[in-house]
Amino acid sequence: MAARKTTPRKPAKPQFKPCPPCGGTGELTEPVRVGRGKGRATDQMQSAVCSGCWGSGEIPADD
Repeated sequence: MAARKTTPRKPAKPQFKPCPPCGGTGELTEPVRVGRGKGRATDQMQSAVCSGCWGSGEIPADD
């Protein structure tokens, strides 16, 4: 029986890519504001979950 020819497989495209707003970390940092109205920014920072990827750090890669 003759040997079977095989073709090399193409590498699969990544299904996910890093989230642009948070840079793939899943968290954003914002300055803490105190006072009425606009408030003044303090030196402290607070972290929040990224609303683009909901904390996973990845978004689906569209072709």
